[in-house]
Parts: sequence; structure tokens; C-alpha cells
Amino acid sequence: MPAQIIGAIGLTSTAAGAYYVSTGKLDRVAAALWLANWLFASDQVHFVQVRIHSSRAATMAEKWRQGHVFLSGHVALLIVVLALCHTNVFPRLAVLAFLPVFVRGTVWFVGRRQPLDVHKLGFSELAQALVFGGLLCVAFLT
Repeated sequence: MPAQIIGAIGLTSTAAGAYYVSTGKLDRVAAALWLANWLFASDQVHFVQVRIHSSRAATMAEKWRQGHVFLSGHVALLIVVLALCHTNVFPRLAVLAFLPVFVRGTVWFVGRRQPLDVHKLGFSELAQALVFGGLLCVAFLT
């Protein structure tokens, strides 16, 4: 997973690149867009890894053993995003872009066991990315 998180740094830098191409500026907003996308992508990578590695976890205790690091990181992500919004690094509405991701991870963690369907998981994460991107654009436009 560390290699995937590091790879996400490079892949999400395209957010700053797209901002630069469209505005001609490589500034604080470009850095904030990159950071927001990297935080999202990192959480997404971690969630998929937890889902794969805990595919047989049926009880809350088993999910806890398999995913307590994910859940801790998930809570830390929310705290970091709130802090970045509070310090005006992100616009305040950016927290709404992360809300569906937080709900998704939390609902899986406390919900009942569902068999792992990798195909469905892929499309679900694609939908998460599209919703995140749309909400993040709205947050930075306002």
C-alpha cells in the first residue's frame, strides 16, 4: 500500500496541472486542489485494501482487527479536512466533498457483512471519485 499512496502523489498532481492549464496560475489554490485529491485518493486506496483483506470478516470484532488502522486514518482524514477548511487552505464547502467518502467507509465498518464483489467495488469507487470531483469543483468555485 505505501507504493500506491506514493503513486497517488504523482497521479493527483494532475489536479494542480489542470488548474494551471486553465488559469495560468500555479498558486495556493493549485496546491490545495492537489492536496484534496491526494487525501481522497489515499483514503480510497486504503479502503479498497481493507475491503480486499477483510473480505471474510463477518463480525464487528473481525472488522476491527482487520480495519482499525483504516478507521483511525478515516477519522484523522476528517479532522485534517476540517482543520484545512478552518484555516482557509480549503474552502469551507470542501468538507462536503469528503462527506460521502467518510460515510462510505464508516457504513462499511459498522454494517453487516457483504461478500466482496471486486467488479461492484470498482464501479462504486468510480462513482465516489465522480461525486468527490464534482463536489470539490463546486466548493472551489464558490
